Amino acid sequence: MSYEVIARKWRPLNFDQLLGQEHISQTLKNAINNKRLSHAFLFTGPRGTGKTSASRILAKTLRCEKNSDLLKSESCNKCDECLKISSANSLDVLEIDGASNNGVDAIRELRETIKYMPSSGKYKLYIIDEVHMLSNSAFNALLKTLEEPPDYVIFILATTEVQKIPDTILSRCQRFDFRRISITIISKHLENICKQENITPDKQSLFLIAKHGEGSMRDSQSLLDQVITFSGKKLSLEKSIQVLGLTPRELLNLSLEVFLSSDEDKSKNLIKKLSQSSIDPKIFLGELIEEIRHLLLIKTCPNNLEELIPLSSNDRQHLSQIAQKFSHKQIYFLFREALNAYEDCSKMPDPFMILEFFILKLSYQLHNLENILLENKTEKTINIPSPEVNTFDTNNIKSPAVNTADTNNIPSPTSSQDSQPDFAYYWSSLVKKIANINPPLSSKLSNTFLKTVENKIIKIGVPKSHEFLLEEFADKNFIQKLKNYIKTFWNRDYGIEFFLSDATEHQKSPSGQIKQQDKKEAEELKNKVDQNDLVQQIKKELGINVKSIKKINN
Repeated sequence: MSYEVIARKWRPLNFDQLLGQEHISQTLKNAINNKRLSHAFLFTGPRGTGKTSASRILAKTLRCEKNSDLLKSESCNKCDECLKISSANSLDVLEIDGASNNGVDAIRELRETIKYMPSSGKYKLYIIDEVHMLSNSAFNALLKTLEEPPDYVIFILATTEVQKIPDTILSRCQRFDFRRISITIISKHLENICKQENITPDKQSLFLIAKHGEGSMRDSQSLLDQVITFSGKKLSLEKSIQVLGLTPRELLNLSLEVFLSSDEDKSKNLIKKLSQSSIDPKIFLGELIEEIRHLLLIKTCPNNLEELIPLSSNDRQHLSQIAQKFSHKQIYFLFREALNAYEDCSKMPDPFMILEFFILKLSYQLHNLENILLENKTEKTINIPSPEVNTFDTNNIKSPAVNTADTNNIPSPTSSQDSQPDFAYYWSSLVKKIANINPPLSSKLSNTFLKTVENKIIKIGVPKSHEFLLEEFADKNFIQKLKNYIKTFWNRDYGIEFFLSDATEHQKSPSGQIKQQDKKEAEELKNKVDQNDLVQQIKKELGINVKSIKKINN
């Protein structure tokens, strides 16, 4: 007897064997038991999740010779009709490939065969696989028949791309969505297959195969077949990795540790190992991106790792230890750089060159990430349009209108009045620059004013009208953000103190200055209008006065 591959040999024979699709199995069994069968079903979902198997199981249940009265929701799988359907040889269960029979002529022939009663049994079933491949004309030809078929006809349409099927077809079918099967369910089923086939299983190998199957039972079974052919009667993790062309976990973990070490020699050794292993750079980067995702999940969701991270418990534990060494910023940065390198691999004739550059770059940048982010932030703020330079010299200020500055010396509150710098001017400039980076924070600061700079401490006043802001200003995170901005723009480290001031001092804040300027402009405009000859004549004749002036911008 010829060899039968695992995927065919272990095809589900009844609803209970349809793993991972319990919501569909139970619905179909209830429909059979309650005599509430639809005349048209649409099975949609990823490849290898059981659509064709479910179609045959439903067909066997409806046509089983030992269940002609449909008293049971399961077939016997022993009678001639069940065996014929399992091997796709039944005269009354027609399996049609939509990809090769996609024209209107094929549908017209199907409509002709529908007129004939089943040769035996109660139902005649038409299973159209890959139905989305039918042409528009073929779909139109099927509409009427699909909506009102004879009582003995049941249609089962199967597809992996339901979005390509016209709405007129969808509305005539009862739709069932097949889901990707979980790695745990697949690995347990593969373990059962190995035991039945007298193969010594390795749980880590089976887990890896199930993970690589991407939720498809058929793909996972085909991969298991391939690994068994290579490994023999005993599976091993090393051989499974070799057959699947994957990156060993030790190499992925080593890569993460090298990135943190900032050691050029370790980076070069990693490149050498990757070169000797002949791993595809794009595959390596793809697995590394997934590994980085695991790091982030460990940092943010430490209580649900079994559900979120498809790894063995030992691998999760080891990865958790590595994750403790990473900050959130480093993980985000590493993910972005790995994703860029992954995309660049397809643009280069030698993708390994991209991988080399990526490793050498990360070994430096990840260790110095804080400095790099600060440099990038400073570069961005330098380009912000502003009439003044970022720093100022407070020892030699001649007047508040000076536009250049140096931060080496901060003004002393004991300076004479003539040399006293214009704190309102510099504070307003700082708030404007912060607005380009963090508008919400800038909006709050616009209602404050700089009172003094003494002993490297900046004292910032908060008017009583905005007393509610003091609670937020006392937050450590808020103060640290403000310190960082001051360090960036003034190039000096300062302590910060907030205090409650009189309401009259609100005019010193940026928002108060704006109101003062608006009031001044309004008064100047009113005086200008009052002096107009035409206005004076109107006032004289009508006996009225100008109360206020509003400027309209065209």
